[in-house]
Amino acid sequence: MSQSALGERLGYAPSYISFLERGQRTITDHGPRSYLSRALAIPPHALGITADDDFRSASRLGDSTVRGSR
Repeated sequence: MSQSALGERLGYAPSYISFLERGQRTITDHGPRSYLSRALAIPPHALGITADDDFRSASRLGDSTVRGSR
């Protein structure tokens, strides 16, 4: 897929796609990564967002389970 086609599909300028490809820009926030995952049908874990979310959820569950058992 060309940078122009990818940019059009995602709503980003082709120059921004180029910056991402060359490592001159990064997407670190959860929201944009989640958007990319959905828009490109990429599993969330491939973009590094599932593991953190699962860990946070598991931590909350663990905390509530420990509190509830006292």
